[in-house]
Order: sequence, then C-alpha cells, then structure tokens
Amino acid sequence: MRCSKIDKLLTPLLDGRLAPAERTLVETHLEGCPGCRATYALLQATAQTLGALGPAEPPADLAERAVRAAFTAEPARTSDWFGELAQSLRWPALGTATAALVMTVGLLSSVPERVTAPGVNANSMAALFASGNDVVADDELLSEVLGQEEE
Repeated sequence: MRCSKIDKLLTPLLDGRLAPAERTLVETHLEGCPGCRATYALLQATAQTLGALGPAEPPADLAERAVRAAFTAEPARTSDWFGELAQSLRWPALGTATAALVMTVGLLSSVPERVTAPGVNANSMAALFASGNDVVADDELLSEVLGQEEE
C-alpha cells in the first residue's frame, strides 16, 4: 500500500477500528516504512498525552450564559437574494425608463406641427387646393383664400 492510503488508516488502527486483514496490512507497512512509523508514533504519543489530561469540566455558568446569549442575540439575517437583486437593478431600471421618456418626448416634439395662418380653416384650405395651386406663392391668392383684401 502507498503511504497516503496508510496515513488515512493510522487513526483507525490506533482506535482499534480496523478489520484484522487491514490491521495486518498497515502493521506490515509500518515495519518497512520509517516515515509512516514516525507518524504513527506521534499519534500514539498525542493520544497518550490527551488521555492523561482527563475530561474537561465546563464552567458552572455555561448553561446560563448559553441561554442568555440565545435570547439576547439578534436573529440571523436570512439571505433575500431576490430582494437584493431587485435593489441592485432599481437604479439602472429607473435610468433606462428616464432615458426612454426623454427620447419619446424628444421625438414627439420634433414632429412638425401643422402650420396654419390665423383665420385659415378647413373650408378655406379646401378651396385653396381645389383651385389647383400646389404651392401658394401668390399673395393675392392667399389673401383671397383667407378672405382678406390687399392693403
């Protein structure tokens, strides 16, 4: 077996959790590999030192502090990814809508209005076109259509 596989089996060997066949394989490897043998010796020394310490005693007021901390702590903030996404897109969307509004107003204001002279109505315009003149270049004709006399 390779050292990387043996390394994963050293703690179970120390705890006595290996099957007899695996235990034999690991022990055979340890006999021929000084690196793995040193690692196993370090694990044994650590386990022996920790075992000599005995169980740790929790502070007497640990339960009281845990309950107090649980009831006074602020609730954990849940992730609201949709709300955060909407918040981050609000300003660009507002800018886009504003730009669209400005462009619409600009386009509508550039459409030429129908220019008519004072006193010109639909009947006088119809009479003008009925006369066959496409372009009004004659002041006398325009005055006639408008119902005004030359001064």
